[in-house]
Amino acid sequence: MKNKVVIVTGARKCMGLASTKHLLTLGANIVMVFCSDDARAEYEVAQLSEYTDKIFLLKADIVSHDNRVRIIEKALTGFGHIDVLVNNVGIAPCTGFLNETEEEYDCVLGVNLKAPVFLAKLVVKQMIEQGVVVLLSIFLLLLGIGASVGLVMMCLKQVLSWLRRQWLTCTVFV
Repeated sequence: MKNKVVIVTGARKCMGLASTKHLLTLGANIVMVFCSDDARAEYEVAQLSEYTDKIFLLKADIVSHDNRVRIIEKALTGFGHIDVLVNNVGIAPCTGFLNETEEEYDCVLGVNLKAPVFLAKLVVKQMIEQGVVVLLSIFLLLLGIGASVGLVMMCLKQVLSWLRRQWLTCTVFV
């Protein structure tokens, strides 16, 4: 992973932060994308002070197309290319299955399904322009448990599995 450029979404805590730390120890350059809690994100980056030249911290809600484009631009401006995407973003409603509103459900689908897929599409397009798709890694982190989340996850896994099969038929891995 030495000098590979990795975009990690949901990088402020839990699996995203753990992935970031591990990839840094392997020599990767990281674009750490987070959506909330600036102070916590800045604190976590400060704990990684030995890697400051290898980290860009970027606040961006990947549900927004403009923010997804900004993530790609930040990686290219800072490091010149993109090698890996760790799509580690996800939410779950706190209201529970019976109380979940349609707006909450739409939000869950937007964050957990639509945003990661469309960010992955932008990243893969960039990788193809670079000449090769080195690695596409999709991780989702859900913050909670509920029946509707299970349904979203089941659907998401099927969509992402299908997308991976499509990408594998037209990409070269090195």
